[in-house]
Amino acid sequence: MHSNPLNSAQWHGTSFFLPAHKYFLWVLESALIWIAKTDGPIMRPPLSPEDACNIALPYWAWEMDFDYDLSDNIDSLSLSELWHDRIIGSYKPGAVNDGQFTSKRWTTVLQTSNDPLAIYVPPVDNVLKRYLDTTAIPLLYDPSQLINEIVSRPQFADFTKWIEAGPHSIPHLLFGFHMSTMYSVDDPVFFLHHCNIDRLWHIWMDCHDYEKLSADELTDVQYTALNPVNGNNPKVDPDTQQPFLVGLHDKISYYWQSKDYSIIFPSEKWPTPADLWGLGTENSTGWDGLYYRYGPDELVMSKPMLENCAGKDWSWVNYVETEQQHFAPILPNLTRISAWVESINDNYTIKLDEGMDIKQALTKLAQEACEAIPTLEMTDYVREWFEMVGLNPDEGFIRVCDIEAESMHGAKWLTGLQSRKKLKAIVGMVKDKWPIIISGSVIAVILVVVVIIFILKKNREKFNTINH
Repeated sequence: MHSNPLNSAQWHGTSFFLPAHKYFLWVLESALIWIAKTDGPIMRPPLSPEDACNIALPYWAWEMDFDYDLSDNIDSLSLSELWHDRIIGSYKPGAVNDGQFTSKRWTTVLQTSNDPLAIYVPPVDNVLKRYLDTTAIPLLYDPSQLINEIVSRPQFADFTKWIEAGPHSIPHLLFGFHMSTMYSVDDPVFFLHHCNIDRLWHIWMDCHDYEKLSADELTDVQYTALNPVNGNNPKVDPDTQQPFLVGLHDKISYYWQSKDYSIIFPSEKWPTPADLWGLGTENSTGWDGLYYRYGPDELVMSKPMLENCAGKDWSWVNYVETEQQHFAPILPNLTRISAWVESINDNYTIKLDEGMDIKQALTKLAQEACEAIPTLEMTDYVREWFEMVGLNPDEGFIRVCDIEAESMHGAKWLTGLQSRKKLKAIVGMVKDKWPIIISGSVIAVILVVVVIIFILKKNREKFNTINH
């Protein structure tokens, strides 16, 4: 479905990007719940109906894997909780040869070669592969930069342009191979990453009090019809050659394998952005039963976020657990996350003591972190990604420390994938490598059912409060 050009062209580079992927994830989560409820009793170990209804997709908070110190020769991503228990494989480039997604267990739809820069050149096979060169494609956004952008972009038009071009694009490029194509769902990391993008979108809405609005009360501030989000050339339906309509009440396409009528996703049941607004409640679920929350969140609870989103009663994120909705996530490196919160709070407080106001202190934090990592080189590899998704990187991919540059990329349109230069990290930034807040219940829709059970019973971070 994601690779179908009738969907992918509309879902990327337009204002449909966030709501389209939100529903895509909800369909996956609902399918997993249905499978678990239907076949749970015969699984090993057996899964109860209550366990099935508690299934929720996890997210990979990659901002916790930001590398503040490039001089220590320690790759921060290698320490990520993403690789915990090697469920999705170990941290190594090339073919995935351990975990649950080896060639013996997992067959990709897209055939690729072993060359990350020429993935379609024969010989090719159906083995899952990853690039993982953080020297060439570093994780560019730390927590302070995300908070700064969330606070500074109250207009949907600005926010969707930024989040798709920057935070969304970098992990796709970093993992490469399948993740750098429209067949990115071949890699289960796709779902972990897009759940995080969905989380950040709902943090943005919650921060600006938009969660208090109904779909009927939305204005251009909360949702703007953009086709494209950059430039003046609208994206068109590859079948009709007519520009996509991406308004608040326009249907988002969910073609199955062609443009023929689908029993699984009939067009009369396609949602609009208005249909997908909000996260539902126990007494009034959203579209297709949509009802979930994001749980306790260290990013949200940091002092810069709390003070710059002042007076907030968080509704969709940082959700307080109750007896009915309580999960006990296993976070092996919880002390490291706490260290990050303490560090960013201390640095933020120092800047306030120096006379900065809360926004100046936050922006300064973000600038210092941004300057620790050089601007991404605009290679052919990176340029082809932006062309595929229909984005202009010079308009949407500018970080807080790049704003004063005449052009983010200038003459850096290079041939081949070039390595970035090692920069000395800023003095005083914490060198600890924080883990992601990923505690999984399910990795992907096509994961072996037994593995789903194992993950479900082991830990959760994002939790669902569906009443099935």
